[in-house]
Amino acid sequence: MAMQSLIKIDRNHNELERFIHFYNVNRNQNLVLIQTGCQNNCHSMQIRPRVRDHYLLHFVISGSGCLHLQNASYPVNANECFLIYPNELSSYHSIDGGTWGYYWIGIAGEFAKELIARAGFQSDRQVMHFTNLAVFDTLKQLVDTAMLYQNDIYGLELTSNSLIYHLFAILYAEKKEERLSFHAPIVEDNSTLFGLGSSSRQWVSTVITLIQDNYGENLRVDNIADTLHLNRSYLSALFKQETGISIKQYLSSYRIEAAKNKLLKTGRSITEISYQCGFKDPLYFSRIFKEKVGCSPSEFRQSSSFDAYDSRQEADGGIDIERPPYDDFFIAYL
Repeated sequence: MAMQSLIKIDRNHNELERFIHFYNVNRNQNLVLIQTGCQNNCHSMQIRPRVRDHYLLHFVISGSGCLHLQNASYPVNANECFLIYPNELSSYHSIDGGTWGYYWIGIAGEFAKELIARAGFQSDRQVMHFTNLAVFDTLKQLVDTAMLYQNDIYGLELTSNSLIYHLFAILYAEKKEERLSFHAPIVEDNSTLFGLGSSSRQWVSTVITLIQDNYGENLRVDNIADTLHLNRSYLSALFKQETGISIKQYLSSYRIEAAKNKLLKTGRSITEISYQCGFKDPLYFSRIFKEKVGCSPSEFRQSSSFDAYDSRQEADGGIDIERPPYDDFFIAYL
């Protein structure tokens, strides 16, 4: 196995107790941990609509909440797990101003797909009730392990995968013993919640929102179109007609603006910033950065100061697009 550095976020953020997200792990492996974390007694917040390139599972410790998908919603309570599929637009929040706590894991790979299916999840069965509380012990070990081996890719793979298999073994045993149950979805149109609409400007606004909230993911024009259930060529033509630039150009420009902000406001390495801004090759990032900015990332960091750079600058180059009313949503790294 070729050894490499793991690029990650590892921080505390208010009531978000602990989490870690690995950006440059190989998603083509059979099973790989992308992220994991835990938060306790978090007051009501709405996770802004997001799409991800991996499976994301939340295991609720306490409280209750709601998962919203494009055409369905699910209530979620303690001792329940909700699943978000790759490239699925979703949002979730606690109920009625209350608090809730949960563990989460993000996984990818062909075995991940198999584990999800074997546990009983389907596209219309995305919330599971379980009874074996050993699930939470395993999840705690997984968070601890990810923190412990965060700089050791080989150790992380060995230990995290064994715990992921153990977690799904618990769920599979519950399924065999008929102790698992799944909620039926509440079928409803959540287009308004997600800022989706029929007009050209509404669709373009939604694309911009998705890019601004998901630029660090493996986001491409085709999976944006798939997420919105629109033909790629139609969406691309519509976006260029409204803005004068392509979706790909906007995405690249926004990533560069985000990178400029991180170069000035954080002490993270250029390699780490490149991965966090959605560039999977730091050398390619440096080349694109120099083409667009006129200097290398290191030169930009050395020659600029925070006062000289307006971090509130919009990355859309002044395009006048009305954005959906998401200002009261909590923006998370999840």
